[in-house]
Amino acid sequence: MMGLLSSVLGVARRVVRPLTKGFDRGFQTLIWLYSGLLNSALKWPGLTICLSVAALLVSGTLAKRFALELIPDVSQGEFVVRLELPPGTQIETTDALVASVQRA
Repeated sequence: MMGLLSSVLGVARRVVRPLTKGFDRGFQTLIWLYSGLLNSALKWPGLTICLSVAALLVSGTLAKRFALELIPDVSQGEFVVRLELPPGTQIETTDALVASVQRA
């Protein structure tokens, strides 16, 4: 049983290892890029602030151009009433019930 388990783990390791190596390479590249960008931002704080303000103004201007509503219009003053009556209820009974709901 232990032999089977170690064989399965060996196969899994051979399959997963290239994936993890690729991920590690990509993550190390991301760390390298971020640290370079961070060092540059700390070296020139005035430029960093100006670029941040410019990005904020550009994004605000672009956001106004899009017709985007985060909260959709709500139909105020309306509501729905659902009435369930037994099958075969006469139309007169249904009409009387609807009329009483409308008066309420």
